[in-house]
Amino acid sequence: MERANHFFLGFYTLELLARVVALGLHCEPGGFFSDPFTVFEGSIVVVSWIVLLVPTDTHAVRSMMRCFRSLRMLFVLKEIPGMSELFNTARQCIPSVGNVAGLAFGILLIMGVAGVQFFRGAYHFRCADEGITAYAHSHHLPLRVRGHLQLDDQPAPEGDFSWQQRFDTKGIFCFSQHDRCPKGTVCYEFENNPAGELSFDSTLKATIPVLLTLMIDGWAEQMFNLMDAVGWSAVPYFVIMVTFGGFLVLQLFLAVISDTFVCIEQQRRARGPREDVVASFFDITDPDGDGLNHVLVIGKLALMNLFVAILLDAFRNNVDSKMRDTAAAIVSDYRFEIVITFLIVVSTFCLVLDGPRQEPKFLCSDFPTDSSEYDECANATLKPYLEVANVCLTIIFTLEASLKVFAYRRAFFTSRWNLIDFVIVCSSLLSLFPFFSMFQTLRVMRVLRPLRLLIRNPSMKVVIETLVSTIPAVINVQVFVMGLMGIFTLVGMQLFMGTFASCTTRALTTRALCLASETSASTEASLPLPEVMPENRRVLRGSGQRVGSRENIWLNPDEGNFDSFGDSMLTLFIAMTGDNMPRLMWIGMDAEGVDVAPVRKDWSYAAIYFLAWHVVGTFMSLNLFVGAIVETFSKLRKRGDGMALMTPAQQHWTDLLRDVRLMTPISIFRPPTQDSWLARNIRMPLYRLATSRYLEYAAYFVISANLVQLCGDYFRIEENELHHAMYEAFTTMFRIMYLLEFLIKIMGLGVQGYFSSGSRRVEFLLLVATGLECTQGASDALFPPMLLRFLRLVRVLRILRLLGDRRLRRIRELLQTLLLCLPAVMNVASVLFLVMSIYAVLGMQLFPFVKRGKSLNEYSNFESYGRAMLLLFQVLTGDDWYMIMRDAAIDYDHGCNPDAVPSDCGTALAIPFFVSFVLIGAFIFLNLIVAVVLECYDALRAWKDASELAEQSGKPGFISTDHLIEFQELGSVLPHD
Repeated sequence: MERANHFFLGFYTLELLARVVALGLHCEPGGFFSDPFTVFEGSIVVVSWIVLLVPTDTHAVRSMMRCFRSLRMLFVLKEIPGMSELFNTARQCIPSVGNVAGLAFGILLIMGVAGVQFFRGAYHFRCADEGITAYAHSHHLPLRVRGHLQLDDQPAPEGDFSWQQRFDTKGIFCFSQHDRCPKGTVCYEFENNPAGELSFDSTLKATIPVLLTLMIDGWAEQMFNLMDAVGWSAVPYFVIMVTFGGFLVLQLFLAVISDTFVCIEQQRRARGPREDVVASFFDITDPDGDGLNHVLVIGKLALMNLFVAILLDAFRNNVDSKMRDTAAAIVSDYRFEIVITFLIVVSTFCLVLDGPRQEPKFLCSDFPTDSSEYDECANATLKPYLEVANVCLTIIFTLEASLKVFAYRRAFFTSRWNLIDFVIVCSSLLSLFPFFSMFQTLRVMRVLRPLRLLIRNPSMKVVIETLVSTIPAVINVQVFVMGLMGIFTLVGMQLFMGTFASCTTRALTTRALCLASETSASTEASLPLPEVMPENRRVLRGSGQRVGSRENIWLNPDEGNFDSFGDSMLTLFIAMTGDNMPRLMWIGMDAEGVDVAPVRKDWSYAAIYFLAWHVVGTFMSLNLFVGAIVETFSKLRKRGDGMALMTPAQQHWTDLLRDVRLMTPISIFRPPTQDSWLARNIRMPLYRLATSRYLEYAAYFVISANLVQLCGDYFRIEENELHHAMYEAFTTMFRIMYLLEFLIKIMGLGVQGYFSSGSRRVEFLLLVATGLECTQGASDALFPPMLLRFLRLVRVLRILRLLGDRRLRRIRELLQTLLLCLPAVMNVASVLFLVMSIYAVLGMQLFPFVKRGKSLNEYSNFESYGRAMLLLFQVLTGDDWYMIMRDAAIDYDHGCNPDAVPSDCGTALAIPFFVSFVLIGAFIFLNLIVAVVLECYDALRAWKDASELAEQSGKPGFISTDHLIEFQELGSVLPHD
């Protein structure tokens, strides 16, 4: 490595000298100092020579100067096609991001100083037995503990451990109330903070909990922990930080980066709008996207003519064959497509049921394989039926593909969707033959069968085509992020390589002592330490029976390590998702040195490294994904709608014309006739009351009061007779008011007039649900309890009536946004569900017998389809997904048994499995949903802003949908003839 380092340093030095000689040392255009990247590269070479020539005994200084060399990755990224726009985006958003960072620093400073003033010393006061004045400094307490400190009767090895944690029902904090300590204990003020790394003893130490709160990561645990110490005064402190700090800062980062993408796109349009129109139609821009490639224009036109000729030739040949005509008529019939789609659903359902756990050798393992009981058990399983269904369905799908190929010939293979369908059918067919069935790849490819549903669903195909269009932008962002991750990886390896590991016997703090000890049973049993280790220590996930007979092992924590480039990249990727950042940062702060177990510190400058990666990796890099997908999706929508060159007002006018074409007259019930005494004296006054604003306002007030009354319900309210009586009385009163409103409207408008409105039909259904709820006492045996609870919940839906009022313009805009984007969101969600199903079936094939651990437990596992989907949904939300990945990759060192039948060990394939799912599911699909919602909201707000601007300049505003509805209602009053 040293020789390679010297070789590359010499090469870079020769390159620098060549640049200096060729360009000259001047700042004029074309000179050496005119290009910032050239100057930066020269400074890297100079620093590298300083590291080599200047002797220093400080390892940290040499490590940091070596880390400086890792910035050469930026030059590699700069030369990759498509990276120039991302570099330009990153460069242009630096000033705005700097402003946001300044605001975040101001909030950090204010909240840090406030935390020191209010809560300093809060964690030092603990309940303990008399005689305890210190604690084990080299070990962490769990973040939230509920026990008091008790003296240990056993001798502590090396005098390092003088206490143990005993779980109790009383809190151990006694900062605000010294009388909270249990009987027989005293409230002590410990010199050091026993609560862990979180502390408000100084402004510098307070930055850690404040920053974690601004990151919206583990802030609830911090708040609960501080509440144990100081009471409810901690709640407003954290709520203010989360509301005005966390939410504000996160959304400002996203807004700044998204706005930068939009500004760059507007500048590009201003430079060459005509070229963009042609390029968007033919897709013939040059690699840099700055101009047209005229060679590709001519070439694509020629290929288009050739393609038309091939289609005409195929059509002519098809006409010549009657058999081909018959086959084409069969496969193009919609009934044939419905049957095939149904069979694909059946095939997918069989695939869900068919897993390794359904094999007879596992289900019938209690019987000898050559016994009749085993044969009976095997025949009783689903496996034989699933195999028969698999053969039959594969034959049917093969016949379908053969018919289509015969009918369309070469034209069948011109569609990428047909190619995907054909490959899936061929892989299923090959897996039936004994020679090919031994290949695991063909068996795994069965999980792709649900993709055939996607091919036959136009909505899903639109989503996939959109995703394919965003792939170039996503790849560019991914390469850029990986470059930044590579730089931080090299820096992290210099700082933390070999410093995160610890021994399975926690008393052995060095690797030499750990490996020299024979077993971990005797030492571990004598330690007065809690059985449950803190979150940032790694423990064996195997059975406790095997731990006592094993040698000590020097292991890295589950949160990750920097011992190799691959491990470092994976660690930073997990941290970029925001899943384990606090715990990883604490381990980095505790790092003591190579082959030395981490030792607790309340503060360390190592935290700066992790906080910097959180800002660069989580705040900026993840938002780059969002910005790229939103910008690409916006361009695709405008091209598809033909609105690429329209102003917001023109786009709104086009949408308005579409709405007008779809509008039909509504039916408004006429006032009751005056031909009878009942109509004149009863129905007519009730009609005026039912159509007046006063009844509407009264209904709004009743609904609001009812919602307030529902908030007063709580568990076991029946035990408080006064509260229960008042709650029931108000409930009965509101039911009578809803019934009275119904009677007024039904008598004033009539049956036909009442049910002519969709909103009134919904009100009637809510009234029916209220009536069913009234019969709860008499129908407990007829209706399940969950149904009755649902009927109570239905009452809350009346709030939609408030939100639908036209006078609440802003709220109606948000509801319109949700309604506009709901179809697109459902399309994306359906494709995401299909992808999750594929991963669930694949996980059932890869991890069916993996030993259960902390996260891969009895509820979240790959033992069945339902539990696998629940686990993947947890991974999709980023909730401790890296711990699930670690559990799925469990090996012998962490407690599994590779000799068991079947083996309960995991596989290294868990890492690409979960990382790819996070990339596809969280980074792409969830961001695509964000893009859909933002695009709908922008489309709704763009013309409204233009309308308000026109009104401010004295011009009439734009026509809105509300105006069309008013016109529709007024037009309905006129005679239809």
